[in-house]
Amino acid sequence: MKCPIAYVSIIEDEEQLLVANIGMAHTTLPRELSFCAHTICQPSVLVVLDTKNDERFRENPMVKGDKGAVKIRYYAGATIFSRDGHALGTVAVLDTKPRREADQEHIGMLQHLSFLASEKMTQSTIHEDTGSDSEFL
Repeated sequence: MKCPIAYVSIIEDEEQLLVANIGMAHTTLPRELSFCAHTICQPSVLVVLDTKNDERFRENPMVKGDKGAVKIRYYAGATIFSRDGHALGTVAVLDTKPRREADQEHIGMLQHLSFLASEKMTQSTIHEDTGSDSEFL
């Protein structure tokens, strides 16, 4: 996908937790600044080709580069769902350069990665519920 930033996150009431991440200096974000808080409100992949041209994000400090923040210009994220359909978080990629078009292959990859993350989180929940110390294969 050729993006310098990628992460798996959990969206909580007040913040976004980056549970795995490449390219971000911090591991939490206030939810009101989170691109992913918008992603979890829809069932499909959210793609923002140029954040400066998107009403939802153009004033975001991560788009404007406030206080030394990375200037995010491209965002694509897919929701991680629980088995019962609740949005838990996202798998997302970000870039400092805008894009001209959405790459359908990349969108498919994000959908697949979000599915795998959903499965892993479900397995972890089952693992915690059973109190088992064995790893799922």
